Amino acid sequence: MKTVSATLAAKNFGQVLDNARSGHITIEKQGRPVAVVYSYDESQAIEEMKMRDLKHSLEQGLKELAAGKVTPFDGNAVARIRAKGRKRAAASKMELG
Repeated sequence: MKTVSATLAAKNFGQVLDNARSGHITIEKQGRPVAVVYSYDESQAIEEMKMRDLKHSLEQGLKELAAGKVTPFDGNAVARIRAKGRKRAAASKMELG
């Protein structure tokens, strides 16, 4: 994966687009990654994969529902979900440094 500064990417945007056809390009601002440019075809492939995963998850959920495998929603459910989200966010920040 190639890495370029935001300034260089702006000055050579056409070249960045051409290079994105053959692989990812990470754009950095002040030495920190802020964006990734990749081809339209790769974007479409990613979206298709996400939709397949979503469809599979929905199908699994419907099967579990039909089998009576449900978790009742109670007042603590939102708090549990938020706590999990905060924990994931904290772990993500630690990974990024």
